[in-house]
Amino acid sequence: MRKMKREMKKRMAVLLAAMIIAGNSMTAFAMPRVMEDGTIFDAAFYAEQNPDVCAVVGTDENALYNHYQNCGKLEGRAPAGAEAGEMAAFLARLQTIEPTGDYKKGSVYGPKLTNAELEEVKEAVKVFLANYDLASMSDLEKVQAAHDYLCIVCEYAPDWRLNRANTAWGALVYHEAQCSGYARAMKALCDGMGVGCYYVHADKYAANPSHQWNEVCVDGKWYVVDVQADDSMGFPFLFLLSGDTYAYMTGMSWDRSAVPECPENYGGDPLWFS
Repeated sequence: MRKMKREMKKRMAVLLAAMIIAGNSMTAFAMPRVMEDGTIFDAAFYAEQNPDVCAVVGTDENALYNHYQNCGKLEGRAPAGAEAGEMAAFLARLQTIEPTGDYKKGSVYGPKLTNAELEEVKEAVKVFLANYDLASMSDLEKVQAAHDYLCIVCEYAPDWRLNRANTAWGALVYHEAQCSGYARAMKALCDGMGVGCYYVHADKYAANPSHQWNEVCVDGKWYVVDVQADDSMGFPFLFLLSGDTYAYMTGMSWDRSAVPECPENYGGDPLWFS
Protein backbone atom coordinates (compact mmCIF):
# COMPACT_ATOMS: atom_id res chain seq x y z
CA MET A 1 0.00 0.00 0.00
CA ARG A 2 2.80 2.46 0.86
CA LYS A 3 4.50 1.81 -2.49
CA MET A 4 1.19 2.39 -4.31
CA LYS A 5 0.69 5.61 -2.36
CA ARG A 6 4.16 6.85 -3.29
CA GLU A 7 3.64 6.10 -6.99
CA MET A 8 0.21 7.74 -7.03
CA LYS A 9 1.53 10.79 -5.17
CA LYS A 10 4.33 11.08 -7.74
CA ARG A 11 1.82 10.89 -10.60
CA MET A 12 -0.43 13.50 -9.00
CA ALA A 13 2.56 15.80 -8.49
CA VAL A 14 3.46 15.52 -12.17
CA LEU A 15 -0.11 16.22 -13.30
CA LEU A 16 -0.53 19.16 -10.94
CA ALA A 17 2.80 20.59 -12.07
CA ALA A 18 1.65 20.26 -15.67
CA MET A 19 -1.52 22.18 -14.91
CA ILE A 20 0.39 24.91 -13.10
CA ILE A 21 2.76 25.20 -16.07
CA ALA A 22 -0.20 25.42 -18.45
CA GLY A 23 -1.90 28.01 -16.24
CA ASN A 24 1.23 30.16 -16.17
CA SER A 25 1.74 29.92 -19.96
CA MET A 26 5.20 28.42 -19.49
CA THR A 27 6.03 26.52 -22.66
CA ALA A 28 9.68 25.46 -22.41
CA PHE A 29 9.81 21.80 -21.49
CA ALA A 30 6.05 21.70 -20.90
CA MET A 31 4.12 18.45 -20.76
CA PRO A 32 3.20 16.74 -24.06
CA ARG A 33 0.54 18.69 -25.91
CA VAL A 34 -1.35 18.68 -29.16
CA MET A 35 0.05 21.29 -31.52
CA GLU A 36 -2.10 23.35 -33.89
CA ASP A 37 -1.60 20.87 -36.73
CA GLY A 38 -2.65 17.93 -34.52
CA THR A 39 0.87 16.61 -33.85
CA ILE A 40 1.49 15.40 -30.30
CA PHE A 41 4.81 16.98 -29.37
CA ASP A 42 6.84 16.54 -26.20
CA ALA A 43 9.58 19.16 -26.03
CA ALA A 44 11.32 17.52 -23.08
CA PHE A 45 11.40 14.16 -24.89
CA TYR A 46 12.59 15.72 -28.13
CA ALA A 47 15.36 17.63 -26.36
CA GLU A 48 16.51 14.57 -24.42
CA GLN A 49 16.59 12.39 -27.54
CA ASN A 50 18.27 15.04 -29.71
CA PRO A 51 21.04 16.89 -27.84
CA ASP A 52 22.57 17.81 -31.19
CA VAL A 53 19.44 19.76 -32.04
CA CYS A 54 19.44 21.55 -28.66
CA ALA A 55 23.05 22.58 -29.25
CA VAL A 56 21.90 24.44 -32.36
CA VAL A 57 18.36 25.73 -31.66
CA GLY A 58 18.22 25.72 -27.85
CA THR A 59 15.45 24.27 -25.66
CA ASP A 60 12.49 26.53 -26.33
CA GLU A 61 9.45 24.40 -27.18
CA ASN A 62 8.55 26.40 -30.28
CA ALA A 63 12.10 26.23 -31.60
CA LEU A 64 12.24 22.49 -31.04
CA TYR A 65 8.88 21.99 -32.68
CA ASN A 66 9.89 24.09 -35.68
CA HIS A 67 12.99 21.93 -36.03
CA TYR A 68 10.87 18.79 -35.95
CA GLN A 69 8.53 20.16 -38.60
CA ASN A 70 11.27 21.45 -40.89
CA CYS A 71 13.95 18.81 -40.42
CA GLY A 72 13.29 16.24 -37.74
CA LYS A 73 10.28 14.66 -39.40
CA LEU A 74 12.26 14.01 -42.62
CA GLU A 75 15.18 12.71 -40.57
CA GLY A 76 12.95 10.18 -38.78
CA ARG A 77 13.13 11.83 -35.36
CA ALA A 78 10.21 11.01 -33.04
CA PRO A 79 8.12 13.97 -31.79
CA ALA A 80 7.14 12.27 -28.52
CA GLY A 81 7.39 9.05 -26.52
CA ALA A 82 4.86 6.24 -26.53
CA GLU A 83 2.92 7.61 -23.52
CA ALA A 84 2.70 11.16 -24.81
CA GLY A 85 -0.60 10.66 -26.64
CA GLU A 86 -2.32 9.39 -23.52
CA MET A 87 -0.84 12.20 -21.43
CA ALA A 88 -1.79 14.85 -23.97
CA ALA A 89 -5.35 13.54 -24.15
CA PHE A 90 -5.58 13.54 -20.36
CA LEU A 91 -4.27 17.11 -20.13
CA ALA A 92 -6.67 18.21 -22.86
CA ARG A 93 -9.55 16.65 -20.90
CA LEU A 94 -8.41 18.51 -17.79
CA GLN A 95 -8.83 21.81 -19.56
CA THR A 96 -12.52 21.09 -20.18
CA ILE A 97 -13.33 20.42 -16.52
CA GLU A 98 -14.69 23.12 -14.23
CA PRO A 99 -15.53 21.57 -10.84
CA THR A 100 -18.32 22.97 -8.72
CA GLY A 101 -17.43 23.84 -5.15
CA ASP A 102 -16.46 26.57 -2.70
CA TYR A 103 -13.14 28.11 -3.72
CA LYS A 104 -13.53 31.48 -2.01
CA LYS A 105 -11.57 32.64 1.04
CA GLY A 106 -13.01 31.11 4.20
CA SER A 107 -14.02 27.93 2.35
CA VAL A 108 -14.90 24.74 4.23
CA TYR A 109 -11.96 23.21 2.34
CA GLY A 110 -9.72 25.23 4.65
CA PRO A 111 -10.85 28.52 6.24
CA LYS A 112 -7.27 29.84 6.37
CA LEU A 113 -6.20 28.77 2.89
CA THR A 114 -5.04 31.52 0.56
CA ASN A 115 -6.60 32.15 -2.82
CA ALA A 116 -3.58 30.51 -4.44
CA GLU A 117 -3.89 27.42 -2.24
CA LEU A 118 -7.60 27.14 -2.95
CA GLU A 119 -6.82 27.33 -6.66
CA GLU A 120 -4.38 24.43 -6.20
CA VAL A 121 -7.13 22.46 -4.43
CA LYS A 122 -9.37 23.15 -7.41
CA GLU A 123 -6.69 21.92 -9.82
CA ALA A 124 -6.26 18.77 -7.72
CA VAL A 125 -10.01 18.13 -7.83
CA LYS A 126 -9.87 18.51 -11.62
CA VAL A 127 -7.15 15.84 -11.77
CA PHE A 128 -9.40 13.52 -9.77
CA LEU A 129 -12.45 14.20 -11.94
CA ALA A 130 -10.51 13.64 -15.16
CA ASN A 131 -9.86 10.03 -14.15
CA TYR A 132 -13.53 9.04 -14.29
CA ASP A 133 -16.51 8.90 -16.62
CA LEU A 134 -18.82 10.49 -14.08
CA ALA A 135 -21.84 10.44 -16.37
CA SER A 136 -21.88 6.64 -16.25
CA MET A 137 -21.31 6.32 -12.48
CA SER A 138 -23.88 5.83 -9.74
CA ASP A 139 -23.81 7.83 -6.50
CA LEU A 140 -22.32 4.83 -4.75
CA GLU A 141 -19.55 4.50 -7.32
CA LYS A 142 -18.73 8.20 -7.05
CA VAL A 143 -18.52 8.14 -3.25
CA GLN A 144 -16.46 4.94 -3.39
CA ALA A 145 -14.11 6.54 -5.94
CA ALA A 146 -13.55 9.63 -3.78
CA HIS A 147 -13.03 7.51 -0.65
CA ASP A 148 -10.55 5.15 -2.33
CA TYR A 149 -8.72 7.98 -4.10
CA LEU A 150 -8.03 9.74 -0.82
CA CYS A 151 -6.86 6.51 0.78
CA ILE A 152 -4.33 6.15 -2.05
CA VAL A 153 -3.02 9.70 -2.51
CA CYS A 154 -3.01 10.84 1.12
CA GLU A 155 -1.16 9.67 4.21
CA TYR A 156 -1.76 10.54 7.85
CA ALA A 157 0.24 13.64 8.78
CA PRO A 158 2.42 13.39 11.89
CA ASP A 159 1.69 16.97 12.97
CA TRP A 160 -1.54 18.93 12.36
CA ARG A 161 0.35 22.23 12.60
CA LEU A 162 2.51 21.59 9.54
CA ASN A 163 1.80 21.73 5.80
CA ARG A 164 -1.90 22.61 6.11
CA ALA A 165 -2.60 19.12 7.45
CA ASN A 166 -6.11 20.14 8.56
CA THR A 167 -7.17 21.28 5.09
CA ALA A 168 -8.08 19.85 1.71
CA TRP A 169 -4.82 21.37 0.45
CA GLY A 170 -2.89 19.12 2.82
CA ALA A 171 -4.73 16.02 1.61
CA LEU A 172 -4.93 16.74 -2.12
CA VAL A 173 -1.83 18.84 -2.86
CA TYR A 174 0.75 18.03 -0.16
CA HIS A 175 -0.70 14.51 0.24
CA GLU A 176 -0.51 14.45 4.03
CA ALA A 177 -3.41 15.29 6.32
CA GLN A 178 -5.09 14.58 9.61
CA CYS A 179 -8.78 13.80 10.00
CA SER A 180 -9.90 17.35 9.25
CA GLY A 181 -7.87 17.42 6.04
CA TYR A 182 -9.30 14.11 4.87
CA ALA A 183 -12.86 15.25 5.63
CA ARG A 184 -12.42 18.63 3.94
CA ALA A 185 -10.88 16.92 0.90
CA MET A 186 -13.74 14.42 0.74
CA LYS A 187 -16.11 17.36 0.75
CA ALA A 188 -14.17 18.99 -2.11
CA LEU A 189 -14.16 15.81 -4.22
CA CYS A 190 -17.87 15.18 -3.65
CA ASP A 191 -18.71 18.81 -4.42
CA GLY A 192 -16.77 18.49 -7.66
CA MET A 193 -18.85 15.45 -8.66
CA GLY A 194 -22.13 17.00 -7.57
CA VAL A 195 -22.60 14.49 -4.73
CA GLY A 196 -24.21 15.78 -1.53
CA CYS A 197 -21.65 15.92 1.27
CA TYR A 198 -21.29 17.51 4.70
CA TYR A 199 -18.16 18.14 6.74
CA VAL A 200 -18.89 17.06 10.32
CA HIS A 201 -17.03 17.98 13.52
CA ALA A 202 -17.35 16.09 16.80
CA ASP A 203 -18.75 17.94 19.81
CA LYS A 204 -17.25 18.28 23.27
CA TYR A 205 -18.99 15.12 24.49
CA ALA A 206 -17.33 12.86 21.92
CA ALA A 207 -14.62 10.33 22.72
CA ASN A 208 -12.37 12.51 20.57
CA PRO A 209 -13.79 16.06 20.45
CA SER A 210 -11.37 17.12 17.72
CA HIS A 211 -12.29 14.38 15.24
CA GLN A 212 -13.93 15.14 11.88
CA TRP A 213 -15.60 13.08 9.16
CA ASN A 214 -18.35 13.33 6.51
CA GLU A 215 -21.94 12.61 5.70
CA VAL A 216 -22.64 11.75 2.04
CA CYS A 217 -25.79 11.31 0.00
CA VAL A 218 -26.27 8.07 -1.96
CA ASP A 219 -29.50 7.63 -3.91
CA GLY A 220 -31.26 10.24 -1.82
CA LYS A 221 -30.24 8.81 1.58
CA TRP A 222 -27.52 10.06 3.90
CA TYR A 223 -24.70 8.02 5.43
CA VAL A 224 -21.61 8.55 7.56
CA VAL A 225 -18.15 8.08 6.00
CA ASP A 226 -14.86 8.38 7.91
CA VAL A 227 -12.10 8.29 5.28
CA GLN A 228 -9.18 9.01 7.58
CA ALA A 229 -10.12 6.20 9.95
CA ASP A 230 -10.58 3.80 7.03
CA ASP A 231 -7.21 4.77 5.58
CA SER A 232 -5.50 4.25 8.94
CA MET A 233 -7.12 0.84 9.37
CA GLY A 234 -6.52 -0.24 5.79
CA PHE A 235 -10.10 -1.16 4.86
CA PRO A 236 -13.56 0.51 4.74
CA PHE A 237 -14.52 -0.09 8.36
CA LEU A 238 -16.51 3.15 8.73
CA PHE A 239 -18.09 3.50 5.29
CA LEU A 240 -21.77 4.36 4.64
CA LEU A 241 -22.99 3.85 8.19
CA SER A 242 -26.01 5.13 10.05
CA GLY A 243 -25.42 7.85 12.61
CA ASP A 244 -26.25 5.47 15.46
CA THR A 245 -23.93 2.76 14.18
CA TYR A 246 -21.07 5.22 13.76
CA ALA A 247 -21.62 6.66 17.22
CA TYR A 248 -21.74 3.18 18.77
CA MET A 249 -18.58 2.00 17.00
CA THR A 250 -16.47 5.12 17.61
CA GLY A 251 -17.83 6.93 20.64
CA MET A 252 -18.36 10.02 18.51
CA SER A 253 -21.13 12.54 19.10
CA TRP A 254 -22.03 15.68 17.16
CA ASP A 255 -24.76 18.23 16.59
CA ARG A 256 -27.12 16.03 14.60
CA SER A 257 -29.56 18.89 14.11
CA ALA A 258 -26.99 20.65 11.88
CA VAL A 259 -26.75 17.82 9.34
CA PRO A 260 -29.17 15.35 7.73
CA GLU A 261 -30.24 12.25 9.62
CA CYS A 262 -28.44 9.04 8.70
CA PRO A 263 -31.05 6.49 9.78
CA GLU A 264 -29.62 3.28 8.30
CA ASN A 265 -26.47 1.48 7.20
CA TYR A 266 -26.05 1.09 3.45
CA GLY A 267 -26.94 -2.49 2.52
CA GLY A 268 -27.84 -3.45 6.09
CA ASP A 269 -25.67 -3.84 9.18
CA PRO A 270 -21.91 -4.32 8.60
CA LEU A 271 -20.74 -7.88 9.18
CA TRP A 272 -18.56 -6.78 12.10
CA PHE A 273 -21.36 -4.84 13.83
CA SER A 274 -23.43 -6.61 16.45
